[in-house]
Amino acid sequence: MSRMHTPSGRWALGLGLSIITSLAFGFLPIALKGMLEMLDVYTLTWYRFMISVAVLAPFIVRPGKLSTTGWPGKRLIVIILLTGLLMSGNYLLYILGLLYVSPSTAQVVIQQASLFFLLGSLVIYREQFTGRQWVGLAIVIFGLLLFFNERLIAMVINFTEDTLGVLLITGAAVIWAIYALLQKQLLKTYSASTTILLFYSIGSLAFLPFAQPSLVFQLSGVHIGLLFGLGLIS
Repeated sequence: MSRMHTPSGRWALGLGLSIITSLAFGFLPIALKGMLEMLDVYTLTWYRFMISVAVLAPFIVRPGKLSTTGWPGKRLIVIILLTGLLMSGNYLLYILGLLYVSPSTAQVVIQQASLFFLLGSLVIYREQFTGRQWVGLAIVIFGLLLFFNERLIAMVINFTEDTLGVLLITGAAVIWAIYALLQKQLLKTYSASTTILLFYSIGSLAFLPFAQPSLVFQLSGVHIGLLFGLGLIS
């Protein structure tokens, strides 16, 4: 019988890390919206991936850190490439959606990603939910229903830029859920840090043909710091 997870007792550390994570992801759409006034979608996204690769690579690409399972087979390579491209698609649709909606709206709509992932886990991996998880799922659904209550009818009747933005971010949520489900399969072979580095590398290569890296020289010191912060959040 497998043992249940035992709390380490370092609840203060866990709480602190949770708060930092929440603040970081709350800051993300606001910072992206501001940077879109300085950089185009593709250049901004490319820099996010490149900064992430530059920060992660020194910690992961070293003896004892990378997976020792050997060179992946064709099927695994296809899954890695597909998952990396899905992550790229998630980044792209989310930031495109921010062109049309406010950061607060984007932050609410993207919560659908967790819902889609949970439902996918139930259907594809046949996972069993605990009572608390069902309660959490119900709360997420209820919150989304409250948000879309009146807006949904208005968006259907009158297609506006706000509607387009919501649809783009909903698409980003769906893509993220598929990406997360595929990554879960890859974690049987590779560590989470290794897969993330692979996906960021794929993303940086995918956006390179469309990016204009030289635009960074037109940024102020504040904007460069903000751009680096976005890479760290990624």
